[in-house]
Amino acid sequence: MDTPDRMTRRTLQVAALLARPAGPAWRNDPNRPMFAQMIAGRLLNEGQLPADLGLGEKPFAALCLHYFPGGSITLPKPAKPFHKEAMPEWDDIRQLLISHRSSYSNSELW
Repeated sequence: MDTPDRMTRRTLQVAALLARPAGPAWRNDPNRPMFAQMIAGRLLNEGQLPADLGLGEKPFAALCLHYFPGGSITLPKPAKPFHKEAMPEWDDIRQLLISHRSSYSNSELW
């Protein structure tokens, strides 16, 4: 049997995450598919985001519990660790995004 290509594996991973039984408030959040894409990419060891997506261990666990319940999600560490110190504008970009969000939901903070 052939191994699926990267995009097929990613699509299947996203579908599996979105099939998890999140509650109505979380299932219908427009950020849920984006989170599924980010997590799927890390599960496939793509990109350079940290294993907790840069959120910290507890916020990442809360995100997974709300949006993708039904089992723990452990992301692999990236081959090359991300250090926000290497990007001096990190805090400025984060603050800009937070100050211009459309509402005040946790998903926008995450």
